[in-house]
Amino acid sequence: MKKKYKILITNDDGLFSFGLIPLVKELSKLGELCVIIPEKEMSAISHSLTLFSPVRVKEIKFDRFKIKLVSGTPADCVRLGIIEFQKKQTDIVISGINQGPNLGQDVNYSGTVAAAREAVFLNTTGVAISTNGTNYELISKISRKIIEKILKTNLGKPLLLNINFPKNKPKGIQITSLGDRRYKEMVHKKIDPVGVPYYWLKSKLVCNVVQNNVSDVVAVTKGYISITPLTYDITDYKNLHEVKKIFSDFNI
Repeated sequence: MKKKYKILITNDDGLFSFGLIPLVKELSKLGELCVIIPEKEMSAISHSLTLFSPVRVKEIKFDRFKIKLVSGTPADCVRLGIIEFQKKQTDIVISGINQGPNLGQDVNYSGTVAAAREAVFLNTTGVAISTNGTNYELISKISRKIIEKILKTNLGKPLLLNINFPKNKPKGIQITSLGDRRYKEMVHKKIDPVGVPYYWLKSKLVCNVVQNNVSDVVAVTKGYISITPLTYDITDYKNLHEVKKIFSDFNI
């Protein structure tokens, strides 16, 4: 008998994300869904959790699917979904489909990627899906095939995967590392009607740095789906020895 998977779907864009319902429709073919998303836009919120105020949840029906709207962050959604609503029986968490890519160092800011990372913190495979394109039906169909492949492969430990789709129909998939994107960082200072200054924090992509031919940036630029395995261990192992040398004669 074919296993009916328990799948949790979230995002950082809220209810009106273009990719939400196409993804829900496709993944409903694989099993039982818990769709739990922020009630408002939460892009670039990273791994923020709501700790000092209550998190409220209301359920609605949208395009025949039950969807839980959460007054918190994407990571809150995953924590609630796994622990409270699926009672720690979740097989996989899918975060997305994000409007716009999450490539290179952008994953550190991404609420989409953070939701997938929170799944791994809770001993569950987490997959973040983002796209440069707008054909969400096609992206969702391919995503379902990728997710089904992951679910049928028992590696004995949770995976954290960051998946990015190119602008046009993909040529295939490539397993990649994180690339390097360079931005011009800007602060726009404005004055409100009563004379008090306020600021917009903005950035503009200047270029993608090609360090190697297996980066997510290169793969997506060339028209491939990039699948990047990530880890939450952010220790800088390359400089571990150097830092030990710096503090070798340090006394308090």
